[in-house]
Amino acid sequence: MRKKITVLGITIAMMAAFAGCAADSVKEVKATESVTTEIVTVEESKEKENDKAVTTAESTEAPDKKEETVKTEVKDSETGKNEGEKSVKAEEKKDDSKDKVTEKKQEKEAETNNNSEAADKAVQAEVQENNDTFIKDMGIDGIWYGEIYTRISANITKNGDGYNVELSWAGSAADAAVWNMSLTYDSSTGKYNYSDAEVKTRTYAEDGTYTEEVESTGGSGFFHLVDGQYLTWNDNALIGDYGEISLSLQ
Repeated sequence: MRKKITVLGITIAMMAAFAGCAADSVKEVKATESVTTEIVTVEESKEKENDKAVTTAESTEAPDKKEETVKTEVKDSETGKNEGEKSVKAEEKKDDSKDKVTEKKQEKEAETNNNSEAADKAVQAEVQENNDTFIKDMGIDGIWYGEIYTRISANITKNGDGYNVELSWAGSAADAAVWNMSLTYDSSTGKYNYSDAEVKTRTYAEDGTYTEEVESTGGSGFFHLVDGQYLTWNDNALIGDYGEISLSLQ
């Protein structure tokens, strides 16, 4: 009986010891778990703090980036605006330059037209002035004979706007003085002027042939038609001796 009690006691004691150990183990496990939990909690708290710090930093950094982005966009917008304004100004300058060129061209054309009109008016004025004193060429071609000096005969032929004249003044049946000249009509005076008279002495043979000898060249003077029927001859070399010589048309 005592053996049984002893064995039982030992058994109980061992169980108690094991129980104590188990309890201690449990306590250690719980303590370890508590510490681990606390460590994990602290780590999580740190992670949360880190996350919060990162978030805060990102939150702080975001406005800066946003502001920088906004500034960049504003700068790009201003640059685009400036480029646009420059382009508009360049086009305006180009258009203004074209307008100036067109304006100058128009002014030059207007000036040319004004000059042309002025020239036309000047010509018209001159024509009008000439018309006021214009004397029409009635025509003097034909054969004319001297009224007083009857040995004079003048054969006048039309030559373009002027006339050619061969005037003969016979001294006798065997000789004569001959003038050859070209006449130019002056509508303001009605005179037929010449300045190229060539004077020759012509000598006739019995058979009617003749020889000529030049006496002078460059003689000057004029013819003038009076009343449409008389032609007066004024030669500068003869006027002193003979005065004005009157001719009539045959």
